Amino acid sequence: MMRKIIGSIVVILIITITFKTNVTHAVDKNATYIPVLMYHSFDGNPILQGINTNPKLFKEQLNLLKENGWTTITTDQLVKFQQGDFNLPEKSFMITIDDGYKSVYDNAFPILKELDMNAILFVITSHIESGERFEVQMSSWKQIKEMSDSGYLEIGNHTHDLHWRGNGNAKGYEAMVTSITKDGREISNTTRENIIVNDLTIAHKMITKNIGKEPKVFAYPYGSFDEISERAVKKAGYNISYSIIEDMNYPNEKPDRIKRFGINSKVSPENVLKKVTLNKK
Repeated sequence: MMRKIIGSIVVILIITITFKTNVTHAVDKNATYIPVLMYHSFDGNPILQGINTNPKLFKEQLNLLKENGWTTITTDQLVKFQQGDFNLPEKSFMITIDDGYKSVYDNAFPILKELDMNAILFVITSHIESGERFEVQMSSWKQIKEMSDSGYLEIGNHTHDLHWRGNGNAKGYEAMVTSITKDGREISNTTRENIIVNDLTIAHKMITKNIGKEPKVFAYPYGSFDEISERAVKKAGYNISYSIIEDMNYPNEKPDRIKRFGINSKVSPENVLKKVTLNKK
């Protein structure tokens, strides 16, 4: 009887050891690149056609990413990743939202909370003050503070009053890169640099005063920059800035031209998934 019991135990041990030896354990992989998505408004306003994302579609886009294992990260995590001394989960990505329209508060914010995802909201402080941009309602400071206090949205600087184009709203005449004022006066590059520094400082102070936190990040209006504007942004205290260059972000890159993929209602959830999984290097 005892021999049978001992024999049974030996068989069980052999089976257990064999099973454990042959099991392939999942190995956690680290991210080799970080995609950043760029949104603007979240309603059907025809004035903002081209930068609108239907709220239902926005939720579907993020749901599909979440179902496929993608999780959001913060600016601090991205910068440490770019410095090459910080590991992130393989499927890490960022969400950014420009301008500060009220539809962000009404429609995007509840979805981000529901899905437990983080984002950065870059605000144009002069339009937050006036309450509208292109006759479209903006979020109020109270709403922006609520979003910031929730921990789901980081608030960034998108200039105070330099989000415009001259020469009849023509490309290439963005305020950050043209040496012409709103009223058509020509200015020197030195004057433009000073204007940018002063403008960003005004926005910085307004954001700090109204939400109780200093903004650490900046996004270029229309994604336009040159040597002068980049120097001015750094003089204003921003070493972390976001562009609209469409590509991935990799280790050992400086965080002063963070690349982003523009998303709107023309981009299906499946194509958003393709964008974040596209590794060009």
